[in-house]
Amino acid sequence: MDIDGDVGRYSSIALSSSGYPHISYLDRTNNNLTYATMDTDDDGISDGEDNCPTIHNPGQEDSDGNGIGDTCDTGKTAIPTLSEWGMIIFMTIIMGLGVITLLRRRMV
Repeated sequence: MDIDGDVGRYSSIALSSSGYPHISYLDRTNNNLTYATMDTDDDGISDGEDNCPTIHNPGQEDSDGNGIGDTCDTGKTAIPTLSEWGMIIFMTIIMGLGVITLLRRRMV
């Protein structure tokens, strides 16, 4: 809609690669091409550009540079820590020994 509440002429809509809509129309009050944007969290950054589109974060802080705003970043990583790797290896060895023991008992 233009500033008078009228629907613009020659409207178009397209989806970005992220799935966000991009809507443009010709504003009949000044004959300018206008882009409509969506800002779910009302922080002044359109959802397509916002690094945390559902939580208000106008500064767009991203201290670790991963593209997820600090407000939305849980800090959890998918890479196990050294102690987690130790537990994974330990449990793998224990399970492997258990399987070997079971197989040997069945063979006897």
